[in-house]
Amino acid sequence: MKEHKTQALCLRSVDYGEANKILTLFSADFGKLSAKVRSAKSPKSKLKQCSMPLCFGEYILVKSGDFYTVTGCTVEESFFASWSDVHRYSASQIVLEVLDRLSEAGSPEPENLVRAVRALQEINYSEVTPYLYATHFLINLLPQQGINVDEEDELPRKIAHIFNAYRNASIEELETLDFSMNDIIQSLTFVNIIYRDRLSEKFNSITESLKILNALL
Repeated sequence: MKEHKTQALCLRSVDYGEANKILTLFSADFGKLSAKVRSAKSPKSKLKQCSMPLCFGEYILVKSGDFYTVTGCTVEESFFASWSDVHRYSASQIVLEVLDRLSEAGSPEPENLVRAVRALQEINYSEVTPYLYATHFLINLLPQQGINVDEEDELPRKIAHIFNAYRNASIEELETLDFSMNDIIQSLTFVNIIYRDRLSEKFNSITESLKILNALL
């Protein structure tokens, strides 16, 4: 059986049996895939860290038939701050869930992997509200889904202006945008409506984030 090395981000992890886990990975070379990690729940497992959502690194995969098994991983980033802060965690879950739901198995999208990791880096380390980076990620995925924001006639003028600011800003420039908390909530609300109405996609992570944000007002 041939080994494959690929950079990947762990999107989901579920228990399988008493000690194993099944990961949903988004990889640079193979797109979205499922892979088993044997004995991942063992305290002595060397693969315990790479079996957690948000882990990014070089995974070593062995394929047998249609199934992959993780045999090794060099962890590059675990985004630990996103596990200890409710806002960072909520924003990071938006990135993971949207990437998982909108990606097709076996279709490599290395540019989206780069975008996701950059968004997660800012969510994890920036002092600016992490929802800025999650919303930026969402808006920049819309064209890939065949949605032109300029043709969304039902967008209020102010929201359309905010969307344009998101689209025209690089991820490094987001912290310079003069958005109020209400602006951030409204833009996340409307991008959620677009995904729901145009793609019939409902993201629990966005719903939960909006609950948390609205509680701040």
